[in-house]
Amino acid sequence: LQCAKQFNIPTILLSGYIEEQDKQMLAEHFHQVVSVVNESISTDMAMMEASKYLSQRAYETFNKILD
Repeated sequence: LQCAKQFNIPTILLSGYIEEQDKQMLAEHFHQVVSVVNESISTDMAMMEASKYLSQRAYETFNKILD
């Protein structure tokens, strides 16, 4: 993170689950904080099909950035 900050490179945290109270603290270190678990994907679903949901969320995140 320090190297990215030094060269002004945006960083993204992509995680399975992020507690609401932790998002603000994490946002101080990352340009974007993204959780796989949301209102349509439960923790259990995310754990059972981690690769699928991580890939899906990464795709959605990068598409938003590129648009």
